[in-house]
Amino acid sequence: MNTPPQISAPEFDIPVPKEPRRYAGWYTLFAVFAIMVGGELAQYLQRDTDPNNKYLEPLNQLQVAVQMRESFRQLGAGPSSGFDTSLDQVADGLEKDAAKNPVAARIYAAARGESGDLIPPDVLGQLKQSKEPRDPYFAEVFSSKKIDPNRVHELDTKLAGGGFISKLARTQAHEKAGDPSLRDKLVPKNAALIKFVVFGIIGLALLLGIGLWIAFLIAKAQGFLPRKGLPLERISLADADRLAMRCAQILLIFLGVQLVVALLVQLFKMPPEAKPIANLVIYAALITIVLSLFKVPVWEKLISLRDIGLSKVNLGKHIAWGVGAALANLPIILILAVVGQWIFAGLPKPQHPTTVQIQTGVGLPELLVILFAASVGAPIIEEIMFRGTLLPALAKSWGRPVLAILAQGLIFAAIHPTGIPAWLPLAAIGGMSGFLSRQTGSLVPSMVMHSVHNFGTLLFATTVFGGFIWL
Repeated sequence: MNTPPQISAPEFDIPVPKEPRRYAGWYTLFAVFAIMVGGELAQYLQRDTDPNNKYLEPLNQLQVAVQMRESFRQLGAGPSSGFDTSLDQVADGLEKDAAKNPVAARIYAAARGESGDLIPPDVLGQLKQSKEPRDPYFAEVFSSKKIDPNRVHELDTKLAGGGFISKLARTQAHEKAGDPSLRDKLVPKNAALIKFVVFGIIGLALLLGIGLWIAFLIAKAQGFLPRKGLPLERISLADADRLAMRCAQILLIFLGVQLVVALLVQLFKMPPEAKPIANLVIYAALITIVLSLFKVPVWEKLISLRDIGLSKVNLGKHIAWGVGAALANLPIILILAVVGQWIFAGLPKPQHPTTVQIQTGVGLPELLVILFAASVGAPIIEEIMFRGTLLPALAKSWGRPVLAILAQGLIFAAIHPTGIPAWLPLAAIGGMSGFLSRQTGSLVPSMVMHSVHNFGTLLFATTVFGGFIWL
């Protein structure tokens, strides 16, 4: 039986149609980033033209020096001569401006008064001629050696309701009249104790952070901690474009919700007491909208929260990674903060509006809203935006994940309203978040780390620099 010849059919490679690139998300994203960074830089570089901002740093230094000195005194923790030196440094830094500017004169006179030094006549003259109603009384108190007890009651009335310098003036007035009782009220004993507890916690956290770095590097060298990669590391360029568009949408929603609420506050002339409610509405709305956005397709393809690494899988392990990373990142942040201050020493000091608000004193409702916004709202929204969408989009487009981690960290730093000297420590937060996402394959650790960092920063600012209204 003859076998028929085998005829092989020719093979054809059928090309798979390549999805076209879409750059609208990239253009929108970087245009908005550029506008935000430009606006923040413009405000930052103009900050010192406003006397209230220009002299905020020496006022903070004065407040910290006095409060820490009194805390040491109350708790019997040792000599406080170092804080007296800090008072002298505050006064020395304002010496040239004190005879020309009433704000500088006020802080200078308070610092000299706390040190027991004489105040030059030209500084006293600046205070006496000032349009600020309390300034002439500051000049009287800080320059007097003794004050009649009857006069103290009048001065109490004139200086009541003021800020920290008013408290100092009233304290010194009572002391010069023979009544030292107000000195202990500058820093309540429970507040002094809390300060030392917080500093102790920070010291312990630094040691733990260094220890965690050593443990991580040893485990990594022995192959115990393999890198899992970004949640969306293996995507197409078209999907990278989708992530860029989703990131742009989140960014526009973030700005739009704040703008709408601000307009409503102005339209209905809401009182200042309603500001905490407005801020709470902003972040509650933002969280709801951003999470819901991942139920909507981007260019006919759905990218879910699970896709970007937000799920309950290994939740306990990922929370531990986040807490550990927050501790490990602390020494890096502190070192980069010092380096940033040194490199950009000629620029205005960095400051965050929230920290300034805390330094002037906040009530419990405002503090709770600030804590919610910083420790819950910001970590969710910013981690989804930067590490959940922007990072994998950049990593795929550039083909270099490490470069993408550095770039998104710098962008994250630059859009914050703090100032150029704070960019390095802020970039360390963004960089660590990107590293965590790539190491664990999840977005949860970076959210936890971000939350722990923000909560710790606010705890420090409230207890060390705050007005203690909530205590």
